[in-house]
Amino acid sequence: MTDEPTIDAAQLLEYQTRLAALRYDGLGTVAALVITPEMDQHDLVNALHILPGTGVEGQYPGKQWWRGKRVAGRQVSAMNAEVLDVLGIAYDVPGDNLIIRGLDLTQFAPGDTLRIGEVLLTATPTPHRPCSKLAARTTLTKKEALSAGRLRGIMLDARELGSVHVGDRVERLILA
Repeated sequence: MTDEPTIDAAQLLEYQTRLAALRYDGLGTVAALVITPEMDQHDLVNALHILPGTGVEGQYPGKQWWRGKRVAGRQVSAMNAEVLDVLGIAYDVPGDNLIIRGLDLTQFAPGDTLRIGEVLLTATPTPHRPCSKLAARTTLTKKEALSAGRLRGIMLDARELGSVHVGDRVERLILA
């Protein structure tokens, strides 16, 4: 017998089938907001203050670091509420700042711009991959289900100073 986590193949197939069937109505809203004031502490909040060049005010600075280096393009993270709903994951568990409902985040390319509340955010090329911490907070099977198709969400950089609130409209902008 081993205590190593394993992937439940039948459950993974069910998740993959349900995730592939997701449809988005195109009318984006902020379903939840999360701040990480300290490592591994995720708090649901009603508003976030966004700072260009920094990201979320009050956020644990280590979130923008990986293996001892600051990683560009990790100011703000976003994930789809629909994906979390399918997997039965509470909105605060992954630690993403923005939980968005209605817009398919897998369709955003680097450079695409979102307006959320009073803030402009730009999708970055930095990949947003599920990590071992997510597997520990959920299951290895759920982590594996998120690994395909950019379902983990996207990383964003702030272009403007402002606040984002739960319930704010999320718009994909076409900039000339």
